[in-house]
Amino acid sequence: EQSQIRSGGRLEAYGTAGDMALVRSTSDKAIPAGAMDRSLFMSDGRVYDILWYAGGIPFSLDLVYHGAGSLEESITTSPWDSCPKEKVGYAYFKEPKIGSVEKDWSVKWKVKQGHVDLHYIAEPKTEIISTSTPHGGSDSPTIVVRRHGTETVFAGALDIVKDGNKGSIKQITKQQNASAYLLTSALVDGSTEYVLVNYTDAPCKIGDWTFDGRIAFIQLKDSQLKRFYIAGGKSLSNGSLNISSSEPSLIAYQQITDAVAGLWNQSQTDTTVTINMIGDFNQFSSNGTTTEIAKPGSAALSVPAQSLVELQTGKQDSIAIILDKQMRAKREAMIAAEKAERDRLQKEYNAQVSAAKSDSPPEGTKVIVQAEDISEQTGGTVGITNKKAATYGAAFSGWNNRDHTLHYTFEVEKPGFYQMHIKYCREGDEQLRSIQIDGAFPNEYAKSMVFPSTGGWSNGSDNWKLIPLTWGVLDKPFLIKLDAGTHTMTLNNVSGSGLNLDYIVFTAPGAEVTKASVEQ
Repeated sequence: EQSQIRSGGRLEAYGTAGDMALVRSTSDKAIPAGAMDRSLFMSDGRVYDILWYAGGIPFSLDLVYHGAGSLEESITTSPWDSCPKEKVGYAYFKEPKIGSVEKDWSVKWKVKQGHVDLHYIAEPKTEIISTSTPHGGSDSPTIVVRRHGTETVFAGALDIVKDGNKGSIKQITKQQNASAYLLTSALVDGSTEYVLVNYTDAPCKIGDWTFDGRIAFIQLKDSQLKRFYIAGGKSLSNGSLNISSSEPSLIAYQQITDAVAGLWNQSQTDTTVTINMIGDFNQFSSNGTTTEIAKPGSAALSVPAQSLVELQTGKQDSIAIILDKQMRAKREAMIAAEKAERDRLQKEYNAQVSAAKSDSPPEGTKVIVQAEDISEQTGGTVGITNKKAATYGAAFSGWNNRDHTLHYTFEVEKPGFYQMHIKYCREGDEQLRSIQIDGAFPNEYAKSMVFPSTGGWSNGSDNWKLIPLTWGVLDKPFLIKLDAGTHTMTLNNVSGSGLNLDYIVFTAPGAEVTKASVEQ
């Protein structure tokens, strides 16, 4: 429950190769009488995080993960009434909830094109705090892992998952002793990934593994080595897999395709790397020279300082060409998917416009729902004000909390298709709100409608903007079919942080909608 002290630290390891990256740092000055050692490793959309802490004074230790989008968690929590709001940092926690966990656990942040899953290793006496914290002008859904004591290891894995795909991590487990920590990740595709941190300056042994470096990452699948990254040391082995370097080095290996792999030496010294459990590569190339591999499946490779050696099965494209082709293919697939989505929406839009030609209210019809005319609200209370500049009637502010929901009723005299516009203002990052009419979302975009910054809160100048509910990527007004009679509208704060509203207006299709035309 204390801020870390601004202090120096030590960068133990850092490197990037392909889509892999690692960093490890330590500090014994940021917490009184305590030392921290944190390692992060990234590979193919996954990030592994291992933070070791030891100290002579018991502390409440809170490790914070700030997310984006919306948070989904099934951990049993209740309001954190004892949150130390008087302390720096905790004062920014909004409606924090806390609960205990005894088993490995996970949470999920839903974002625009998928979700980010956090898988975590259980440790005794762990509490989870779910809250939101300010970030970049908006609220960030936040998870805090809380422990009490003098020594612990926080260890977890973040899995980035695109819409339509399944998560890649099946389960994470740990092995731990006085000298090392080993996080093992079983993947859905049958691969196993290992992150090994050596906390000593001597060779360590943990489980089947022996390692004399600082940090190592390994991926194995079907008894073959797919990737590794080693910082420091000269030897890594688990009995079956053996990797050695003639010099302590920063070296990385990645199998790009079944027929091509790369071995990077990112240190300042030439080295010879001996590896086994690799594919049936029969040659390697370095600086334009190709050499035969005598015994496929293993190799001793001379790798100059700060260079790449390419392993191949027969004549193949270079890694640079392969990666460029993969990037182009991804870009082309993305463009094709976007075009298909636009074509689908355009077809639906044309059908809606055609239907509206014979089923529209008279030109000039408008139904205005004043923002202050709330019939019910849950999750908070907005403040009604007449002090904002350039309002039409009153307006409201203080719509700041995630899941603060506003309910309205309104009357429609002339049935037919209507377009809907919302007059709002906001300073800071874009915000998300959901809109339901008569208990249903008019379209997918209404589940998470985007409200960009207008430049201010209309306190002294007119910052109000009028934007329509659209077809999303097809930036055309969406039409809502309204019968004559009473209707309901529900607005929900999806992302947190503030948004001021003046009114919502429904008008006939095709009408030019401006603040002047509505408010005349």
